[in-house]
Amino acid sequence: MVYGGMNAIEPPYRVDVANTSNLDEATWYYLLLISTSVALARMEKMAQSGIDTDVSIAVFP
Repeated sequence: MVYGGMNAIEPPYRVDVANTSNLDEATWYYLLLISTSVALARMEKMAQSGIDTDVSIAVFP
């Protein structure tokens, strides 16, 4: 998502995951892990190349 080549949609974009209030704990944790991983990859790319890729995953209850 951050480094390219994964899909045909080009940044900027945000993936919204809604209606998560009834998910079990493991699924909720996994969504937060993915969201955090994308944010960290974005920061890492910015630090390495100076290029900010406006991509994120937002999780809503």
